[in-house]
Amino acid sequence: MFGEIACELGFVDDEAIRSYLKIKVGCKYQGDCHFRNIEEMNASNQLLKERYCQQWPQKCAIFQYKALGKTVTITLWPTGKLAV
Repeated sequence: MFGEIACELGFVDDEAIRSYLKIKVGCKYQGDCHFRNIEEMNASNQLLKERYCQQWPQKCAIFQYKALGKTVTITLWPTGKLAV
């Protein structure tokens, strides 16, 4: 709560607070992402999750579709390929 107030007053920004708290930001769409929220992932999908969801969300096809307001099917993977 203090961080929110400090941001609103312009004393700090979100990035400074996350850095202080050592929180990884990850993808801003993670809450409703079908890929990120798969309960049981195999090792290769776990690696994709680490790379796209945590390290480079802007390179993720799902992120890009959502950012453009495009419809995202549950078969779309972060790489842009469609899963079968």
